[in-house]
This record gives sequence, structure tokens and C-alpha cells, in this order.
Amino acid sequence: MDKEQWTHSPEHDRENMRLSLKALNVKKVGMRYLHGLDPTTPYIDTLREVNNLYKEGCFDKLAILDYMAWEAAQSCEVCEAHDWVKPSGYQGIYNSLNRTIEAELIPAHGIRYVLLHEQSAGWRLLHGCVHARDRGKERLEVRS
Repeated sequence: MDKEQWTHSPEHDRENMRLSLKALNVKKVGMRYLHGLDPTTPYIDTLREVNNLYKEGCFDKLAILDYMAWEAAQSCEVCEAHDWVKPSGYQGIYNSLNRTIEAELIPAHGIRYVLLHEQSAGWRLLHGCVHARDRGKERLEVRS
């Protein structure tokens, strides 16, 4: 199937996992990312297959990205209700203007935020990791 037509259906998810493991020449990956919601496939179907792949030993941890905080929270609730592997990492919009993960996701589900480079710039600036090299210059230095 053309990858532009892929969905989060159980069949496509399983095939995508198989192809990824084959391309990496490994039996398992440490972190499996589930990218965005698929409006054509119910959460429960996707998450059931993800759990099956987890139980088969294809990955150690699950992370999701490009979900709204409430969508990620709903996904966690489905996993918790069925005792399935639930996301332990989340990449999404998080900045000084959009902080919904603080109320909707992190405290309720113990999920960790995984910084993306483009998104982490604001986080780093707010947490003092970005400093001006010289006073009066616009150039910034990022320290890890």
C-alpha cells in the first residue's frame, strides 16, 4: 500500500512496525512513536493493536505525538481501562501560550513531555538554558 494512504488501522500499524524493525535490522525498538490521530480509525482499535505489538516484544515504551492534550489524555484513559501499555512520552504543542498538558495530561496520567527542537526553544528560554553570549547582541547560545 502507498504510505500516503496508511492509517492507524491494526493492519497498517502492524505492517508499519514490521517494516520499521526490518529497516532498522532489530527485533525491538526502545520507544515507539504513534504519530497523530487517524480520523478513520477509532482509538480503541489502534491502541489494541499497539498493545498486541507491545506484548509481542516489538518495543519497550510508547510515546505519542501531534495529539492535542485532551486527545492524548483520552488515549491514556482507554489504555488504563483495558490494562494496555499506555503512552509514557508525549510530544506536542507546549509553550508559554499553550500549556494545557500541565492540567490535562501530566498530573492525571504521569506522562513525560519529550522536547522537540523547534518546540523546546521556548522551554529552554523560560528555564534559563539559553543565554545571550554578549550583552546587547541578538545571538543566542543554547547550553544543554
